[in-house]
Amino acid sequence: MVAAVTVVGLVGEEGRVIRYELIPLAYHAMVTGILTLLFSYVLFPGVF
Repeated sequence: MVAAVTVVGLVGEEGRVIRYELIPLAYHAMVTGILTLLFSYVLFPGVF
C-alpha cells in the first residue's frame, strides 16, 4: 500500500485510499462467497 501511494504521489493518504477501496472489496468478497457456495453446494455437490 505504501509503495503504491508513493508512486502515484499520495504520500500520507493511505487511510483515505483504504476507505475508498473498502466498499468494492466487500462487494467482491460477497460475490466470491456466493459463487463459491453456489458451485460447491448446488452445481457440484458430490465433488467437494
